[in-house]
Amino acid sequence: MNKPSYEWEKGLKLGADFPDDVKVIGLAVMNVETGEGAIVCNESDPNGVLRADVWGDIQADVSYVYGDAVSNMLPEEGEGSEG
Repeated sequence: MNKPSYEWEKGLKLGADFPDDVKVIGLAVMNVETGEGAIVCNESDPNGVLRADVWGDIQADVSYVYGDAVSNMLPEEGEGSEG
């Protein structure tokens, strides 16, 4: 699970109602048969500099989750080595 970057996102949970000032602009999905993932987003909302800023924040969150997933695949230090 990703670590919240901002105070306002600490209470957000999947399946729960969002506050009025929080808007869904994209959805991450996974194909369980192929193991592929994608993000579906509203191309026009937000736009301009705000769009770049918002998606940059999202990219940082995704990078954190990806890094966590990769590090959890790797053996612990000293695990799997003999001697």
